[in-house]
Amino acid sequence: MAAQYGSADDRARNVGSDKREGGQDSARVIGGHDGNTMHSANSSPTAMTMATLWATLCDAFHGDPARGERVVVALDQREMDQACRDVLNLFAPLLVTPRPDRPLVVAHLAQSLDGCIAQANGESHWISGDEDLDHTHRLRAACDVVLVGAETVERDDCALSVRRVEGPHPVRVVLDPTARLSPDRKIFSSPGGATIWITGHDHAPQAETSDRIEVVQLATRQGQFELADVLEVVSARGHRRLFVEGGGITVSHFLEAGLLDRLHLAVAPVLIGGGRPTIGLPLGPTLSHCPRPAIRVYDMGDDWLFDCDLRLTSP
Repeated sequence: MAAQYGSADDRARNVGSDKREGGQDSARVIGGHDGNTMHSANSSPTAMTMATLWATLCDAFHGDPARGERVVVALDQREMDQACRDVLNLFAPLLVTPRPDRPLVVAHLAQSLDGCIAQANGESHWISGDEDLDHTHRLRAACDVVLVGAETVERDDCALSVRRVEGPHPVRVVLDPTARLSPDRKIFSSPGGATIWITGHDHAPQAETSDRIEVVQLATRQGQFELADVLEVVSARGHRRLFVEGGGITVSHFLEAGLLDRLHLAVAPVLIGGGRPTIGLPLGPTLSHCPRPAIRVYDMGDDWLFDCDLRLTSP
């Protein structure tokens, strides 16, 4: 079944077999099970509930790192419905595969069928459905840090707090090379985690900031930060997992730099045409050089979620 937890090689093989089955039903059941799996009922009164599963995962994410694999093994043996199994399979790799050299980096984007994350004018609320919004908030709760670029803050005025699910608020990081943002934006002023405001070494916020905002100035090159320096800021504060929530250009830069471990890509059944592309930077001079990650596909309401493992990438 598509949502079973296993090796990335197994996941890649299963997706390929799903696609090769052909026929109308298999084209819709990309994840190997009937739709709306995120809302299926418990299979029995003794099955683990979503609330219990998620509380257990959150405790593991923010507890002793050595417990992660043991928690996943124990949960995998529990009876649960397909919705819970999908959540376990999506989040287990983030729990059991920490990196010794830098924070583990996961990103999420929601796009249309024709590869757009927004209209040409920037409108993007909302391309994907409620199930994907819940998933985004789970990623925030699971990770120590959530990161966005300044353009996302300017356009969406996002708070980046956890509201749709239970769990702790992450530390918020915004990349703002020219310090163009104002401190009244929600990422700085709303309840939630503390905020790290990363600006260029020759730019600083022009307005007074609160004690919940840490300003860090880094060198830039052609108006961009070295992402390895950004990860060092995160790692130096003891954070193990970083969630890059947007926008598309910021995620593209992490992909281009080879610093993205996993990409959760939600695809919604909508056609935009002429919109903003999902990945705005070239990732290879030819198709043979472009990354082909191992993937797993999940039904998520009316959308599909592609779980892309960038560490298992060909060529």
